[in-house]
Amino acid sequence: MNQDIIQDLKKCRVSGYEDLSVRAKAIYRSKCAELIADGELRRGYLTTLISWADNYARYLRLKKEVEEEGYTFKSHNKFGEEVISANPKVKMMNDAQKMANNILSDFGSTLAKARKLGKQKPAPKSELEKFNEQFDD
Repeated sequence: MNQDIIQDLKKCRVSGYEDLSVRAKAIYRSKCAELIADGELRRGYLTTLISWADNYARYLRLKKEVEEEGYTFKSHNKFGEEVISANPKVKMMNDAQKMANNILSDFGSTLAKARKLGKQKPAPKSELEKFNEQFDD
């Protein structure tokens, strides 16, 4: 199973990597390096990380565009009345963020998931430990 663990960033390029934007590639490499440092990067994670990096980069790009354009815009209806509408990029930005967070949670990288992963059932006590507890104060 240990041969599945990746220890070199050069081995992280998989199908889909070349299709990523420059920013998404940087995000992908950064997360791969982080997981390598923790000894947690496995070959099976790479395609999921590609998807995560793509969604996260999309979220960051849309966030910047929404900040520049605004969350709403003015338009006119068929009667010529001014109407304030939501910027459709806001929904796209939120969807990209949700998708990125959902994918990242698979790696225990959200607080809730990390807490859940960190909870381990205590090992059952041996008969000797149970016997010795009777005499502990």
